[in-house]
Order: sequence, then structure tokens, then C-alpha cells
Amino acid sequence: MSKPHARHDRAVVARATRIAAETYKVFRPQILQPTRGGLAISTARQVAQYLAHCSGQVPLNRLAKLFHRDITTIMHNVALIEDWRDAPEFDELMQTLEAKFNGAD
Repeated sequence: MSKPHARHDRAVVARATRIAAETYKVFRPQILQPTRGGLAISTARQVAQYLAHCSGQVPLNRLAKLFHRDITTIMHNVALIEDWRDAPEFDELMQTLEAKFNGAD
């Protein structure tokens, strides 16, 4: 990974994890821990991964390295959030988080 990409990717992950941590009332370091954690932590991690990939344009393989997860786990989590967006309330939450991520908070 080239240095400009690495710096960008880390900044995107930092922004996504901050937003997810605030939303799910968990500490940011818990989102990046190697263990699953409780429901709020794992959901915050999934949301952060989704934001970093879909809004931040970080490729899945680089997210896997930054989150210390296998790429298949990242792919599963992104697909899971996409499925959850079928529920109007969750989709509305994600629209709000995407706007916050993109600086429209």
C-alpha cells in the first residue's frame, strides 16, 4: 500500500469508527479490537466498515488489514448492512451517518 493511500485509508477508518462509536455509544478502540465484543461493538464495527468502504471508497482488502479481519468477514459485514438497509428506520439512520461522514452534519 503506497503511503498516500495508507494515510487516506487510516483517516477514512478513523472518521468511520468515530461516527459509529458515537452512534452506538462504544469506545473507538473497541471497534478495532481483535475480538468480536458485544452486540453494540460488533454492530458499530460493521457500520464503520460499511461507511469506510461505501462512502470512503476504501477497498475491501485494505479494510481487512486495517480492521485486522479476513476479507471475507469484511465482505460479509458490508453485505449485512446492505441487507439491513431494507428496513426504512435503519436506512434512515444510515443516510444520516453517511451525511455526517461526508461532512453534512
